[in-house]
Order: sequence, then structure tokens, then C-alpha cells
Amino acid sequence: MSRIARMVGLENATDDAILLAGIISIPLIGVFGWILPLFGFPPTFLLVSTIALLGASLIGKGFKHPVPKIEGIVEAQLEEKQEGDDLEVT
Repeated sequence: MSRIARMVGLENATDDAILLAGIISIPLIGVFGWILPLFGFPPTFLLVSTIALLGASLIGKGFKHPVPKIEGIVEAQLEEKQEGDDLEVT
């Protein structure tokens, strides 16, 4: 797992999920690029807005689930502690 993924809280994210997001998003960009010249901006914008609204509603539904509790606190490794000390808080 990358350091950036740990920093933004994606400890449970796997490479498969990131790959799946890439596989889905690339054809979607192509489809929008194909729809835009055929039907114009308003229908394309409506489709993009609908997909964005569905995604936001899925995120909102996910936030309604209870937060899982950690049964035991795991001590951070030495290199993780050093990374935390190097970060500047503003």
C-alpha cells in the first residue's frame, strides 16, 4: 500500500478496487466524448450530472452505516511514527 493511500485513510483499499475504478472510468470518458458531438452539450451534461448525483447518493448511503470499531489498538511501526513526525501541521 502506498504512503498516500495510508495518509488519506485508504488502509483497506486494494489494488483491485483501484484497477476497477480505472477500468470503469476510462470507457466512461470515451462514451461522454462520443455523446458530446452527436447530441450536443445539454444531453451530455444531463447524463454526466445524473451519474454524479447517483454517485453522491451512494456515498451518502455509505455514510449512514455505522463506523466499525477497532477491537484492539495496534502500535505503529517505527517508520510510520517517523513519517508522522515529519508532517507539518498548519
